[in-house]
Amino acid sequence: MITTQENDWLSSLKIAMIIKSELNVHNIIEGLAENLSLTIKNFETCSDAMLWLLFDKVREER
Repeated sequence: MITTQENDWLSSLKIAMIIKSELNVHNIIEGLAENLSLTIKNFETCSDAMLWLLFDKVREER
């Protein structure tokens, strides 16, 4: 991730990662991506990931 940020390889890309909640790595990956100014966000469902990728939106909790 550091090499990616230093070389500005992903400046115009958004990456949505589907991660199972029981793995407990959401905060680690999102925190690192935020610190490195990378547009990477974790999701538990494909539908929420697609909403974010296409529209910069995430469904509100019901």
